[in-house]
Amino acid sequence: MQTRSRLPNSGKARISEAKLRDYLLNPAHEVGFSKADFFSRFGFRRDRWKLLREALLLHARSHSVASISSMTFGRRFTIEGKMMCPDGRTPEIRVVWQIDTGQVVPRLITAYPIGANL
Repeated sequence: MQTRSRLPNSGKARISEAKLRDYLLNPAHEVGFSKADFFSRFGFRRDRWKLLREALLLHARSHSVASISSMTFGRRFTIEGKMMCPDGRTPEIRVVWQIDTGQVVPRLITAYPIGANL
């Protein structure tokens, strides 16, 4: 039986405020608006963006890596699993992290519900 690996250096993972406030939690973003709608239904809000940051960091530390892919600028790690939300529910989400070439710290690329066509 093979055990799945965890996100390397997940304890040092970084998520920028802009990625959360201006993309994942921004209902006016031309690409991220559907993600903002999803996260807001579970109690996440732009003015309390740190709650989503903490939930995503906990998600990265709590679940195994589902897949790894090599990109031009580094390796991408996809993690799938339940995430604790402010309203107490735990939807299944997919979170993509990247470790840039020559770096060791993962940074958030995106997050969205599993099964969504976003």
